[in-house]
Amino acid sequence: MNKKNGIVRPGGEVAQTEPPGQRTRAHYTVCTTNYDRSQFKPYLESPHRLSELEEARGQLLRIFESEGQCVAVFAWGAISLPAEIEQRLRPLVGHKVACMRLDGKIRIRDLEAEDATR
Repeated sequence: MNKKNGIVRPGGEVAQTEPPGQRTRAHYTVCTTNYDRSQFKPYLESPHRLSELEEARGQLLRIFESEGQCVAVFAWGAISLPAEIEQRLRPLVGHKVACMRLDGKIRIRDLEAEDATR
């Protein structure tokens, strides 16, 4: 906000000002700023990072890269994985998979392939 108690446009330009301590019948122009909501995600909407011995399993709906991480999206939510995992996950999109953190590394299993061999 500007020192003159005005409405500041995105470029820093004041749209209308009112002298401090005085009430006037000024008309103010409201400036809206549109932003991409995905850039400002609340903490609860961020992808989950697996803890040691934690497993995520379900149908892998899609994967994408965000902020240097690979995000794997399941029907129940999303998890964040190291970027190098993306190459291993890409052929498994649409399959039922399990991702587990074990000894600091991510282990990936194709559960549909395992069920087919039984």
